[in-house]
Amino acid sequence: MRILIEKYVEAWDTHDPKKLADLLASTSSYEDATQKGNALEIISSSIETTVKAFPDVSFEVISLIESSSDKELFVLEWLMQGTNRGTFYGAEPTNKTVSITGLDLIRTKDERITKIKSFYDSNQFMTQMKI
Repeated sequence: MRILIEKYVEAWDTHDPKKLADLLASTSSYEDATQKGNALEIISSSIETTVKAFPDVSFEVISLIESSSDKELFVLEWLMQGTNRGTFYGAEPTNKTVSITGLDLIRTKDERITKIKSFYDSNQFMTQMKI
């Protein structure tokens, strides 16, 4: 199942939300501090919004841990880096480079991602963009 999580990160890193359809269960859910709902809809929209604001955005796996007691639960630590060259949630481009880390709890079943709960400090964007 590790490859499934790596492909999820690849969808972000290659700016290709179409890859998500093969990775997420049709009923998969996503939740973070600001949004909750269907994973495919939320993550596809997030990829598009992020790429418009940070055209050179990249994602990297810092660590990926499979639960020893629950083989369908993973902890993904990730790094996002990119230069703000487009409007981001109403803020004009700053041309500042940001480096944001986060942590996702990911549940899988039947070779699909069924749930993602994401933790990151969204204030890091504004602080690093000096807004």
